[in-house]
Amino acid sequence: MPPPSQSATAAPSSEKAGNTLLGIALAGTAFAILSAVDAMVKTLSGEYAVFQLTAMRGLLACGLMLGILYWRQEQAGLNSPHLRLHLLRGLLSFVAASSFFYALSQMPIADLYVIAFTAPFMVAALSWPLLRERVASGTWWAIGLGFIGVLIAFRPSGVTFGTAAMVGFVATFAYAISNIVMRKVGPTENPIVTTIYGMGGGGLLSLLAAMPFWVTPTIGDALIMLAIGVLAGIGALALSASFRFAPAAVISPIDYSSILWGGFYGYLLFGDVPGAPTLIGAAVIVTAGLWLVRQQHRGSS
Repeated sequence: MPPPSQSATAAPSSEKAGNTLLGIALAGTAFAILSAVDAMVKTLSGEYAVFQLTAMRGLLACGLMLGILYWRQEQAGLNSPHLRLHLLRGLLSFVAASSFFYALSQMPIADLYVIAFTAPFMVAALSWPLLRERVASGTWWAIGLGFIGVLIAFRPSGVTFGTAAMVGFVATFAYAISNIVMRKVGPTENPIVTTIYGMGGGGLLSLLAAMPFWVTPTIGDALIMLAIGVLAGIGALALSASFRFAPAAVISPIDYSSILWGGFYGYLLFGDVPGAPTLIGAAVIVTAGLWLVRQQHRGSS
């Protein structure tokens, strides 16, 4: 038996490793679920307006989060001192989700995910003008490499880079601004509350926009919409929980597993096969993203 001092040292180390593995597992599960949500939205996008699908996703997920909040008796957190910022996030969520779902209806899932992977670079580039945060030279190199990856994947001079791709970049930009707003809200805010305001605000705005185009769903489609909302809420909750068990520098790279799920669901449901430029561009963007995570981790340590 080791001396007590060694046991005391080993126990916290073992617990930390266990928490990190739990965080990684939660994040991996979250991205698999959220990719499945995107695939289900794409299956319905030919029959229903994007705003209707966005509304169902946001409001159902918001309802699930509200139920969890009241079950945990944490409803006092809804009286947030950052209400205006939450309302802004709701607007950004509306723009991001509706734009993303429109692009999703027009292009393969994996191709759209390549665009979505540029969000961390946008956040890093905008952190200086919006938050006055210093951006290290290594971060700018990572941003430049990510941009090269986009050029490889979408060949601006070719036919691949069209309206859908541009709308995808609008969605990604709105999502990046939303993340910057989250930094202003602060890490002390209950993640369930932030999800409620983001999903709920975006869902309500989408509902208003969907009214002229509303189509009563069939029973089968209504069940899929219900699954979309519930799984979106579960995925968001699992992702929020993952950051409680592992550092952001560990969790963030797992986001890139989405390209695998996107390719899997795209092939399984729609017969989409990512082309070589998409795969090479994705590899370059993932490399730049991992470099960016490393730069940010070094800057915060």
